Amino acid sequence: MLILLLCCALASPKPWKIRGSTPEKSVQHDQLFTPSQSGWAKGEMQTDPADLKKIATTTLEYLESNHLTDTKGVQPGILERYNITMDDVRKTLLLISKTIQTDPEKIKSQEWWEKNFKFYKWQPEVLDQEQKASDKIRLTKYVIYEVHGSLEKSKQYPHALWAVPKEEQKKTAVQLEQDPNLLRKTLTRQDIIAGALEKTHKGKAEPLIWLSENSIYEAILQGTIAVKLPDGEFRWFNVHRSNDMPYIRGETQRNQKRYWYFKQVNGAYGWGNDELGKISLTPMVTVAGDVENLGLGKLFWLRDDEKIYLSVLSDTGGAFQPNLHQLDWFLGVVKDKATLKTRTQKLPSHVNAGIIIAR
Repeated sequence: MLILLLCCALASPKPWKIRGSTPEKSVQHDQLFTPSQSGWAKGEMQTDPADLKKIATTTLEYLESNHLTDTKGVQPGILERYNITMDDVRKTLLLISKTIQTDPEKIKSQEWWEKNFKFYKWQPEVLDQEQKASDKIRLTKYVIYEVHGSLEKSKQYPHALWAVPKEEQKKTAVQLEQDPNLLRKTLTRQDIIAGALEKTHKGKAEPLIWLSENSIYEAILQGTIAVKLPDGEFRWFNVHRSNDMPYIRGETQRNQKRYWYFKQVNGAYGWGNDELGKISLTPMVTVAGDVENLGLGKLFWLRDDEKIYLSVLSDTGGAFQPNLHQLDWFLGVVKDKATLKTRTQKLPSHVNAGIIIAR
């Protein structure tokens, strides 16, 4: 009997507790991500090698610089149950970068992929989600919108993107985390849209740029916005700190209480923060996802029929806390929703997917 119990214990590994789930949920790692031995790399590669090298390099630099300080992002996630380490993740990105540097045609070779990499097929049908009968993940898209704005408030641009309140400038990261009474944490999105930082709390925060209300919502939703000023100059802004209020799935942007304060940047950035730096993003080879459960820097193999796309997990968002049946594909800068629709018409909404790790 004892031997039987031991065999059962070995055959049924302890479930992975899904980080961030409320109430707490679990999943068997070997049911969600299953090793594939051969045949998985067949398909027509659509990914540009130079772009893939770029995101592999910038993400690798972040992982190497912050492996001791960013314990939330720089960790192997659920694949640690397969004894995958961050060394394996870094080795994967380094191999991709070096190979593209010397022989970019290799990424079109099925034989090369299957010889040098292990593949863990993502099987989201084991989760409670909308596609219970499908082995495909949901692949949404996110962009940076090019919008018009002004350095001065006007009837056309009556709402500001705000910098974090001035009271935070002399506080440490620990103090900011532990203080629930910070002005930033007490104001809702509706408070700020209604003018709380211009009236009740005037002078306590600086407006960075003035936009329309819809552009404010797009900036918060996408995380970054490219603003074209009347003289033709562009300025970029990226999320800085939030009010720590939860994002409610299914709620409209106007009714969300979650608000983000911004800072001016010089391009598109993903995972990271002020102290650690942020990962510079590259369109079409970057995905946002559940970093807490999947781990930063994972290389994803995305299959749409015979077409293959590669992307690196270098970003996240409110929709991924947690979310183990979806990725969000970064497409770059677009002028409007019509342009976005045209760009996405031939791109898949659901794909077969898996994580690639160097042997």
